[in-house]
Amino acid sequence: MQILIDGYNLIGIRWGLESAPLEILRERLLKELAEYKRIKKCNIEVVFDGENAGWISEGRDRIMGIDIYYSRDGEKADELICRMVSKGTKNYILVTSDNEIISRCERYGALSVKSEEFIQKMKEAAMYDGFWTLDDEEDEVNIRKMTKKKGNPKRLSKKERQRRQRIKKI
Repeated sequence: MQILIDGYNLIGIRWGLESAPLEILRERLLKELAEYKRIKKCNIEVVFDGENAGWISEGRDRIMGIDIYYSRDGEKADELICRMVSKGTKNYILVTSDNEIISRCERYGALSVKSEEFIQKMKEAAMYDGFWTLDDEEDEVNIRKMTKKKGNPKRLSKKERQRRQRIKKI
């Protein structure tokens, strides 16, 4: 399973981009993703904007077993993500809440998961492993709600069943 993450999008949903310096938020995210990778045994690639960093070519790094990509100068992370997915060499599960990226990447067969949903999956995995500590009462209430069965008893479409099977592996 190959997970491709829009880094700043996930940070923005998780903590908000203004809550702390970006470098600290990136490190925080990478620690959580490394723990998730350890629990779930999956490959994770994160793409960050390098648009104003002055990179002539794409930057690449590997921290805590996670591949990190920075877009080159003048290019947004969105474009790099779509280019990576369009190569079609890997069957990606894309994590972003950006509808434009989702629609572009789903044309190439990538499965998309909203950032909010992925954060919830990370919390669930970490709770069972004992890593995650509840940030506030709201998280505890959400964890309780997750245990209730829900959904329509009617059969889902084939596409939706396949999507759920792939998400279940995350």
